[in-house]
Amino acid sequence: IQNLYFVRKESKIPLLKVLESLENFLGEVFKQGLGQSPKVLKWRFIMTQSERENLVRGYLGKTVTVTVDRPIGYVHRKGEKVLTYPVNYGYIAGVLGGDGEELDVYVLGIDRPVAECEVRVIGIVFRADDVEDKLIAAPQGKRYRAEEATEAIRFAEKYYHSRVEICPDLLT
Repeated sequence: IQNLYFVRKESKIPLLKVLESLENFLGEVFKQGLGQSPKVLKWRFIMTQSERENLVRGYLGKTVTVTVDRPIGYVHRKGEKVLTYPVNYGYIAGVLGGDGEELDVYVLGIDRPVAECEVRVIGIVFRADDVEDKLIAAPQGKRYRAEEATEAIRFAEKYYHSRVEICPDLLT
């Protein structure tokens, strides 16, 4: 099963990721019951790679409000992995990413925990082995090279085959 893929248009998504998403959805249905929560009615829509890329590229250079749900210092435990966040991390409310959840954003350049911030999207994290990509943002006027941004988010991205692209217009 590890070498099987779900193919949709031009995207290849590992079948294990699709099955994991379906398992999570069905778990919610059985745990809460279909009539009990609108959350279970929203099964994870999986975007094609092209759709994901168009979505995240559309935010480059834009100012967005990020709701931070994992501030600097937050400890996230997932199985054997323990991540301590050295940067603020959150999402753009109401904008769905490739995994059907709100679009995630790494926030660089703010050195204290915050609950919300207005920042400019300066880059993208493209994940080759996941169903979602992520944005990188910073306060207006802060600049980061791809190498600097990559190092800042390595704590989480080391578990994925990802690459960072910084908008060239925002480097100068």
